[in-house]
Amino acid sequence: MKFPYKYTVLPMLLSASVVWGIEEAPVKDNSNTEYQEISEPQFVPNQIIVKFKTDAVDSESIDSLQAEFGVSNVMPFSGIGAQLWEITSDTQTVIEQLKADPRVEYAEPNYVIKLNQTAPNDPNFSSLWGLNNTGQTGGTTDADIDAIEAWGNIKTANDMIIAVIDTGVDYNHPDLIENMWKNQDEIADNGIDDDGNGYVDDVYGYDFANNDSDPFDDHYHGTHVAGTIAAAGNNSEGIVGVSWKTKTKIMAVKFLGTNGGTIAGAINAIQYAVKMGAKISNNSWGCHGCNSQALKNAIKATQSKGHLFIAAAGNSSHDNEQEPANYPSSYDLDNIIAVAATNHNDGLAWFSNYGVTSVDLGAPGVNIYSTSPNDSYRNLSGTSMAAPHVAGVVSSLWSQCSKLDRKKLKKIIFDSVDEVSALSGKTVTGGRLNMDKAQQAMLKQSVCGASKAKPNPNECVVAVYQSNSDKNYKRGTVDVPYLALPAIDPITERYTDIDILKAELTVELNEGTEDFEIKLEEDNLEYVKSVYKKDFFDKPEYYNCYAFYTYEDETIHLPKVGLGRVYKLPSGKLKLNKRMQLFDMTLYKLPLTNDYYDPEKTDVFHLSPSSELICGNYDNDAGCCKDELPQSDKVNFCK
Repeated sequence: MKFPYKYTVLPMLLSASVVWGIEEAPVKDNSNTEYQEISEPQFVPNQIIVKFKTDAVDSESIDSLQAEFGVSNVMPFSGIGAQLWEITSDTQTVIEQLKADPRVEYAEPNYVIKLNQTAPNDPNFSSLWGLNNTGQTGGTTDADIDAIEAWGNIKTANDMIIAVIDTGVDYNHPDLIENMWKNQDEIADNGIDDDGNGYVDDVYGYDFANNDSDPFDDHYHGTHVAGTIAAAGNNSEGIVGVSWKTKTKIMAVKFLGTNGGTIAGAINAIQYAVKMGAKISNNSWGCHGCNSQALKNAIKATQSKGHLFIAAAGNSSHDNEQEPANYPSSYDLDNIIAVAATNHNDGLAWFSNYGVTSVDLGAPGVNIYSTSPNDSYRNLSGTSMAAPHVAGVVSSLWSQCSKLDRKKLKKIIFDSVDEVSALSGKTVTGGRLNMDKAQQAMLKQSVCGASKAKPNPNECVVAVYQSNSDKNYKRGTVDVPYLALPAIDPITERYTDIDILKAELTVELNEGTEDFEIKLEEDNLEYVKSVYKKDFFDKPEYYNCYAFYTYEDETIHLPKVGLGRVYKLPSGKLKLNKRMQLFDMTLYKLPLTNDYYDPEKTDVFHLSPSSELICGNYDNDAGCCKDELPQSDKVNFCK
């Protein structure tokens, strides 16, 4: 059901100077700055976001409550299990009544997020001092992120998608067009949802402000942010973005317009970005006092996808340790990086928010020159301009080493800042972003070796059985390196996607070779990608490589399980031969007691009669089957 309202959230354009006290307020040049006075948060009348406690209410009770409050429209947020209601009753009254209901987890307004606008910036200022500061703007030499130094050490890079969740992007801008993300599974302007993701003609992204498929920037903010991240280099056009040397693609996800936007729009934008493969999002927007549980849950839900959420700290010269804090940057979530703005002297921008535990680091955010709609450029100031410097560095590093998990990458960036006195006691790190130091630290990580070619589908990593006992070789574990889990929509209880995870999942034999226990280390899951359900079973590189759990009949399919051959030495000690028998196994659960997979429970599986021996002489070291006569097209045979 399409929701009728069209609201937008405007980003935060901030600038930089230093203000520590109120007794000596510095002269403030507001010509290039979008400064935000703190005021009571606004919300959309007659709209609320509500979530019920799990198993605390049935559909009949929900229908009754909706009838009681005159609910005329419902928009589900499937990723967090909440709903947006349009009501006829007084908003605050209904919220208070729902909060008092023991079945309700939370009820809150649909806050409006706004961006204060000022006059356009001076278009003649073209020096990117934040990337390479030589004092050209009267600032301090090297008060920058050392981008030039970092670019010189970039060797290889993989594709990286970063969602600019903002006012949209001018995807035809000559400095952006070659670095725009395009949905390859969608045919433009045919009025059909070709990829089955629920959005028609979403080629460059989606517009949740106007509920259509054209995320073109009708403001200027999102285009400016996009240019700082990934404007093209060496193209004789305008500027370069932080990540121009790597393969960063900008996904345009619009939920802000010239009049602002809503929490509901933000949630939809975040869920779309992650669903479509963005591992990073830049969020140069916010609202003081808009402490939305629904928005927090939506960001938290992206953690399981390995997503990093870069957020502007706010433009009100405010300590975010104190309420009203700026959100979403102040949520206590470990996949958020909150960014303050610094000026060309490494001072904290006069407008920038700060917080010793709530704001992570600083980045250039004053008089930042970047792209603007209709083939133009302009200067802007704000934490909105600081955040994309961080987002660009995150994208550049991650594209060079995709094996890094988000926590390690975040730590590398924090540990590599240039410490500056203006940020000491004002941010978590006490420092300003340094791209070169972060890149050097990243290259030292053991997992960040030279990139390798994509593996042949027939050379997938095999799940290997290991005996854990010298006395009983029938007892051991099968280590599963990749696990594919259907992603369930909590509202419809259906799934269209399958999430592929790097998993520490073991299948442990209990007695003989028939009974198995499935154990999953939930805290060590690492999101790899999402695959459409119909594609998963059609592509051998998925179905023949990854262990797959099926909810409906509670089976787990292991396409390649290597069972080692064991022999006894004269001493009686058991030794494992390097060669293995390779099985295609299907394990099914007994008894079938629970509806969905519960990683906290121990599930017993049995080997299905349909399991087949697909290679009786598999050389584990060589990674190929030495059988003289090929028996299966599921393995790679040695030549």
